[in-house]
Amino acid sequence: MPEDLDDVLEELGIREFDGDIFGMSRSELREHFGFASGGINASLLIKNLIWQDRGKLERGELEPFRGNIRSY
Repeated sequence: MPEDLDDVLEELGIREFDGDIFGMSRSELREHFGFASGGINASLLIKNLIWQDRGKLERGELEPFRGNIRSY
Protein backbone atom coordinates (compact mmCIF):
# COMPACT_ATOMS: atom_id res chain seq x y z
CA MET A 1 0.00 0.00 0.00
CA PRO A 2 1.34 3.48 -0.91
CA GLU A 3 2.73 5.47 1.97
CA ASP A 4 2.46 9.06 0.74
CA LEU A 5 0.68 11.19 -1.85
CA ASP A 6 3.44 10.88 -4.45
CA ASP A 7 3.22 7.10 -4.26
CA VAL A 8 -0.56 7.18 -4.63
CA LEU A 9 -0.37 9.50 -7.63
CA GLU A 10 2.29 7.34 -9.27
CA GLU A 11 0.23 4.21 -8.70
CA LEU A 12 -2.80 5.89 -10.32
CA GLY A 13 -0.77 7.21 -13.25
CA ILE A 14 -1.38 10.84 -12.29
CA ARG A 15 1.38 13.36 -12.96
CA GLU A 16 2.00 17.05 -13.42
CA PHE A 17 1.95 18.53 -16.92
CA ASP A 18 3.59 21.78 -17.98
CA GLY A 19 0.74 22.70 -20.29
CA ASP A 20 -3.02 22.65 -20.00
CA ILE A 21 -4.39 19.18 -20.74
CA PHE A 22 -7.58 20.70 -22.21
CA GLY A 23 -5.39 22.48 -24.77
CA MET A 24 -3.48 19.39 -25.91
CA SER A 25 -3.71 18.26 -29.51
CA ARG A 26 -4.93 14.77 -30.37
CA SER A 27 -1.37 13.62 -30.95
CA GLU A 28 -0.31 14.95 -27.53
CA LEU A 29 -3.27 13.21 -25.89
CA ARG A 30 -2.31 9.95 -27.60
CA GLU A 31 1.30 10.42 -26.52
CA HIS A 32 0.41 10.90 -22.84
CA PHE A 33 -2.81 8.89 -22.48
CA GLY A 34 -2.88 6.52 -25.43
CA PHE A 35 -3.08 2.77 -25.54
CA ALA A 36 -0.66 0.89 -27.79
CA SER A 37 -3.70 0.05 -29.94
CA GLY A 38 -4.20 3.75 -30.68
CA GLY A 39 -7.18 4.54 -28.44
CA ILE A 40 -7.19 6.98 -25.53
CA ASN A 41 -7.24 5.75 -21.93
CA ALA A 42 -10.20 7.91 -20.87
CA SER A 43 -9.91 6.94 -17.20
CA LEU A 44 -6.29 8.06 -17.01
CA LEU A 45 -7.06 11.24 -18.95
CA ILE A 46 -9.94 12.21 -16.65
CA LYS A 47 -7.91 11.51 -13.48
CA ASN A 48 -5.18 13.80 -14.75
CA LEU A 49 -7.66 16.51 -15.81
CA ILE A 50 -9.22 16.52 -12.36
CA TRP A 51 -5.79 16.59 -10.67
CA GLN A 52 -4.67 19.49 -12.86
CA ASP A 53 -7.84 21.45 -12.08
CA ARG A 54 -7.40 20.75 -8.37
CA GLY A 55 -4.00 22.42 -8.55
CA LYS A 56 -5.44 25.38 -10.45
CA LEU A 57 -8.15 25.78 -7.79
CA GLU A 58 -5.57 25.77 -5.01
CA ARG A 59 -3.50 28.42 -6.83
CA GLY A 60 -6.58 30.58 -7.50
CA GLU A 61 -6.27 30.12 -11.29
CA LEU A 62 -9.70 28.50 -11.65
CA GLU A 63 -13.10 29.39 -10.26
CA PRO A 64 -14.79 26.69 -8.17
CA PHE A 65 -17.22 24.58 -10.19
CA ARG A 66 -20.85 24.40 -9.19
CA GLY A 67 -22.43 21.04 -9.87
CA ASN A 68 -21.59 17.39 -9.60
CA ILE A 69 -18.86 15.31 -11.21
CA ARG A 70 -21.13 14.33 -14.09
CA SER A 71 -21.56 18.00 -14.96
CA TYR A 72 -17.82 18.57 -14.74
